[in-house]
Amino acid sequence: MRNIFTARSNLASEADVESLIIDRLLKKLQYPDEAVKRKATLDDIAVPRGGKREQFRPDYVLLDRRSRPVVVLEAKSPSQEPEKYRYQVAGYALGLNEKYKNENPVRYVCITNGVRTSLWEWDSENPVLELRFRDFEEDNAGFVQLRSLISYGSIDVARVTESVFAFARPDLNDLIRVFNDCHNLIWKKEKQGPTDAFYEFAKLMFVKLREDQRIVKMIESGKRPNPSDFNFSTQWIDEQVNKRVSENPIADLLFRRIRDDLEDLIRQRQKKRIFLQGETVKLKSETVKQVVEKLQHFNLYGIDEDLNGRMFETFLNATVRGKELGQFFTPRSVVKYMARAANLRAEADRLPLVLDGCCGVTVRESCGD
Repeated sequence: MRNIFTARSNLASEADVESLIIDRLLKKLQYPDEAVKRKATLDDIAVPRGGKREQFRPDYVLLDRRSRPVVVLEAKSPSQEPEKYRYQVAGYALGLNEKYKNENPVRYVCITNGVRTSLWEWDSENPVLELRFRDFEEDNAGFVQLRSLISYGSIDVARVTESVFAFARPDLNDLIRVFNDCHNLIWKKEKQGPTDAFYEFAKLMFVKLREDQRIVKMIESGKRPNPSDFNFSTQWIDEQVNKRVSENPIADLLFRRIRDDLEDLIRQRQKKRIFLQGETVKLKSETVKQVVEKLQHFNLYGIDEDLNGRMFETFLNATVRGKELGQFFTPRSVVKYMARAANLRAEADRLPLVLDGCCGVTVRESCGD
């Protein structure tokens, strides 16, 4: 059995878990070297165990962009059960948090033995997430959620915005559900077909991603956003309407700005065309506002390509293809099995030939008759 990091048979010791699982995971989570403190550089802390205390220091402490601790991470050998050692990482997180006044920078503690990985909020006994060895695959929902929760920089954004405007990385299943809700809202309220509804929804998603990018870049530069900085929000829409700037400001202001900026890049041959010249959002202001209300508290910028790909694949399969065209994606598990079973290898002087007998065209079409 393999996952994206290694084969199960390679995990025999704690050192194997560190080098083959954790170190590779930290690269996937995009932590720079300076944001990873290893055991040799950490201090011992006396952690409570029952009525006694014991000295402990974990294998890793992960830092945020301001070099504050945010995740305590511990490796165990495959024969050790992660939950038995939660008291160690939780106690260490408590000790770190006590060094900061009026805040608890450490948000999560995590233990992995390579076979099982458990993530807790630092002061909770109930795990937020539990992953098995086989779950470390690009498109696995649990692995996607792990990356959304503790990837480098994600905790910074949640912390800065939590008292200003709820703005957090989404759970994959929740996001797909909300996407479906938005699509169905447009489809039914505007009386558009699934494909046209998706196209209009995609326009709003361009606005959402660009606005989320602006907020995240603001935070990365050291600025703390105000509620009025969140333009993709019902509050901002109401402000623009009350000022009589526009009855549909998301469409009239934000989308048109994106469209015009893209046109400039197209003229400079830096981008290819996405929207038609003069394209507009063909949705009523009330519909746009309802979509914004469903999406406004999700931070979609910086979600890695695996989440975006899996999210849209699942969403499209359940909406446009399934409802209107009768087309369906081959499940990724089947694709991976077929690719591994074929055992194809490209060599310098030889490329394998592959025939896909079910590629979506009829025999007559494929034969050119």
